[in-house]
Amino acid sequence: MSILFLIPGVMLFSFYTYISFIASEGISGVFRMCILLSGCLFIYLYSVSLCKKNKDKAVKIMKYTFIFFFLIYIVFLLDMLFFDSYFGRNREGQGIFSGSFSFKELLKDNMNIIPFATIISFFRDFSFYRFIVNILGNLLAFAPLGFFYPLIFKKMNSPLLLVAGVASTVFIIESAQLLFSCGSFDVDDVILNTLGAYLIYTILKIPPLTSFVNKLTSGGS
Repeated sequence: MSILFLIPGVMLFSFYTYISFIASEGISGVFRMCILLSGCLFIYLYSVSLCKKNKDKAVKIMKYTFIFFFLIYIVFLLDMLFFDSYFGRNREGQGIFSGSFSFKELLKDNMNIIPFATIISFFRDFSFYRFIVNILGNLLAFAPLGFFYPLIFKKMNSPLLLVAGVASTVFIIESAQLLFSCGSFDVDDVILNTLGAYLIYTILKIPPLTSFVNKLTSGGS
């Protein structure tokens, strides 16, 4: 019976790989994310069925299942942030490594280190589209880290360490986007991305949700 979950899961991940890295032109990130989530659902059901057959190995099975989901999320995130033409990413310039402009020029035109400056500008010149993409989008992009980091890295089951870990991760990615001309470095992105992860972490600490997450990550046992 478990193979009935594994086969569609593998097929969906294969389809995602094809539409993301081979035939990605014009295919929205939302559609690809739905394909990916569907694949994860089938793999999760496959893992649960394995846990029922191998109860003594259930903890290990679910541990590796969620590590796999974490890696899938990271691949999806990096694809969106660095390579996806649908989101306006451009690999041709190669940032400062192209030699077409200096590091100083790059910082001047593509860097904001003033906290809340960008956020305030969005509300001054408000538009629903900009709010969804720049505010809500930044809150949601790294929000899964509020679930994955404490689950996989036990030391991050602390608000302070979680915030430090997520902020460091976002800082590195923002810096890489700047250097490779895949985006700009904006301290407000760091703030919003970190806040999104922290909110998820805090919400999942509500007792009924904590109990649900424990069952989810233990295969329902």
